[in-house]
Amino acid sequence: MTQVTLRDLTKKYSSQVKAVDHLSLEIPAGKITAILGPSGCGKTTLLKLIAGLVPPTSGDIFFDGISQLDIPAEKRGAVMVFQNHLLFPFLSVGDNVAFGLKMRGEPPQLIREQVLQILELVQLAGYEKRQPSQLSGGQQQRAALARALITQPRILLLDEPLSNLDANLREEMRELIFNLQRQQGITTVFVTHDQEEAVMLADQIALVFEGVLQQVGEPRAFYERPANLATARFFGANNILPGFDREGRIDTASGSLQIEENQIPPGPVNLVIRPENIRIVTEKGDRNNIIVGRVRSCIFAGTRTRMKITVEGALLEVVTDASPLRCYQEGETILLFLPPAKLWAYPAKESSV
Repeated sequence: MTQVTLRDLTKKYSSQVKAVDHLSLEIPAGKITAILGPSGCGKTTLLKLIAGLVPPTSGDIFFDGISQLDIPAEKRGAVMVFQNHLLFPFLSVGDNVAFGLKMRGEPPQLIREQVLQILELVQLAGYEKRQPSQLSGGQQQRAALARALITQPRILLLDEPLSNLDANLREEMRELIFNLQRQQGITTVFVTHDQEEAVMLADQIALVFEGVLQQVGEPRAFYERPANLATARFFGANNILPGFDREGRIDTASGSLQIEENQIPPGPVNLVIRPENIRIVTEKGDRNNIIVGRVRSCIFAGTRTRMKITVEGALLEVVTDASPLRCYQEGETILLFLPPAKLWAYPAKESSV
């Protein structure tokens, strides 16, 4: 198991464009780390830097404390599986998987044994004589994974491994990657733009926007403690109430609201709350943080109901369980409770990306 350390890493493809911008990150040994972010944010460049396929403009990359800058890609022990598989179309599945061992000059009998073992591990036993064109998309992805794993890499790098698969195959492949990683204990880094995929598969998420690391931590932290407004928005907290922070009390157009934790200085702020954390109540009682809204839309979505509610100064989305809730009519007045522990305040000057 190998720990990877990225220290003040920068990659420029031109004098004006930084694909990676002074990024520092600890990638734990034997765990799965997701590099998450929108298209063009530098995710794949990060993988290529770790693999040694492109050199950094500045900064350093360490494997177990040893700099890799002077170590060529083929000697790093970091294997990258690309989004489009890149299987050799003129070789059988077995020969594709065996390619790395053949390049090492391993004995033919050993290669055959290991190919059969790894194909069984990725659920492709009996497919060794087929051509890549005879495989489904999911099977091709498994063959590419087998080709990477058979070399026993120190680090497995996966570039959008599930993006070309349909929903059922994505779930199946996600489970396979998770189980293989746990069995073999390989330090694994994968890039994705899909929050759900990152949350379900990774032990640690590193969120990147425009080459800059925004937040790193366990998946739950991105829902419970987003580091900034951009992170909150990326993880689905799209409800924003402008206000003014008066040392713990936030004055908004909808009324004065309390928040549980506040570590920002007084001044203009944006209050953020996730749609599923807003509660619909029938009476105000003596509770604080109750605001009045008017229903713009109410849509039944199977097990959930999605509502758009107009309040003073904002449009809020509310997502709640469908079973106990009737569908409200457009224009109907409604009371909303915003729990103080679920409200986050960010300086109004922060970008929401």
